[in-house]
Amino acid sequence: MKDKDKLADWFQDYALWEALKLPEEEAMADLPVEEGFAGEPAPADGQIRLWPGAGSPLYGCVLSEGYHQWRMIPFSMLCVPAVPQELKLRTEGPAQVLEGWNVRRIPGRSARQSWKVDALTEPERFEVESWLLTVEAGGEPPPMLLDRTGPPLRHPMDPRQDYLLSEGSRVDGILGEPEAVYGGETDSLSHAAENPEEDYGDGEE
Repeated sequence: MKDKDKLADWFQDYALWEALKLPEEEAMADLPVEEGFAGEPAPADGQIRLWPGAGSPLYGCVLSEGYHQWRMIPFSMLCVPAVPQELKLRTEGPAQVLEGWNVRRIPGRSARQSWKVDALTEPERFEVESWLLTVEAGGEPPPMLLDRTGPPLRHPMDPRQDYLLSEGSRVDGILGEPEAVYGGETDSLSHAAENPEEDYGDGEE
């Protein structure tokens, strides 16, 4: 799929999400009570877990890093990947697009304050680990996954800039973790700042 087509799909999904999004005061009123975690399965490699949030609960995939530390890859609120550091893992459900640029290292306590909702299949686990390696290295997505990642971010006025900031803040607010560990040197915000003259609609296949 061409970058222009990917970008058009993302803009359409983003516009729909913005139109349906609850006002902040209504979202805060829907904040669920944090209870019932004691009966949940302990975090385990490859689980998809759900953290309660104000109007926008957070789905994330957890991968063990040992010593009671977890790498958590958030799922986007959207169904279309915004940048190459996002991967469309599934085609159904609320947890579809992983945000590799938004990876967090969280302690076991934060990982346990969530509900288990699913787990990666073996093929999904292989895809996620292969893709995440390239994200953390600042490289291109694997060819087999290229059509399921977003287009490069090339312009400082691209609405995806606001989306990235908003998603980072959303995850910060829900996890209560002030420091994000972003995977590798991505070509998103830094690339846009260095190349403001580029036209972000002129992508290649």
